[in-house]
Amino acid sequence: PKRRRRLDSSHDSSTATTPPDDFPPAVAFSTHDISRVPNHISTLDHVAKQIHSAAAEAWDRRFQYKNVFALLLHWQDDDLQVAPEVAALASTFRNVYHYATETWRIPTLKPDWDIKERLIRFLRANDAEGHLVIFYYAGHAMKNPQPGGAPLWSS
Repeated sequence: PKRRRRLDSSHDSSTATTPPDDFPPAVAFSTHDISRVPNHISTLDHVAKQIHSAAAEAWDRRFQYKNVFALLLHWQDDDLQVAPEVAALASTFRNVYHYATETWRIPTLKPDWDIKERLIRFLRANDAEGHLVIFYYAGHAMKNPQPGGAPLWSS
């Protein structure tokens, strides 16, 4: 049997280049049956290659857009008090996902044309092959009474 080597407290650890022969120590698991582990995990190298392969495959699908642009809309007359929610979402898009993000407050007086113009301007500036455009609306809405009509937004 091998003898354990004892490290001297005066030993400079920066000069040690190899661990003792019995490192890491063998551990007996008396609470778990590990007899079938070799059937599941052949080698650590094999597992690492499988994880790397799966991550590489998923990574390629994850970034299918060249650019992402987000326009977040809420009313100037913020009766729902959604401005903090919109600001938090804009911050997440910008700082976590690195999306180009704009926030726009919908004017309260005669908003119809302003909304249409703003959406068209945003689309013209950002709609291209490989781009994802996100619109986020925080406000009141209801179903249009006309069949097939767009939802109705209101402040």
